[in-house]
Amino acid sequence: MCLSLPYGSGENALGQEKGASVEKNYQDLLLVIQAKIQHPTPRGEFSLTSAASKIGLWIAINLYGVIYFGLVAASFEIYHLFMKTWVCFEMVSTQTSSDSVQ
Repeated sequence: MCLSLPYGSGENALGQEKGASVEKNYQDLLLVIQAKIQHPTPRGEFSLTSAASKIGLWIAINLYGVIYFGLVAASFEIYHLFMKTWVCFEMVSTQTSSDSVQ
């Protein structure tokens, strides 16, 4: 038993040749590309996603800066406190040793 197609092997369901529809799609694609080249999409248009990403990036950078400089300031304060304690300790130990010598 042999299956027969309702239309010829070189035609599609509408009776058009397959190559003609491919060529038409190709021509349509070329027209779209040509229109985009002649009239490109404006770059400065507002987009909610781009605005949200810019705000998110701004928040992330500022948060990073606050954390980074906060850690730097905290480490400086710890160092400063350590040095004050060390200087006090040195002063007390030198006074104690000088008192014991006298």
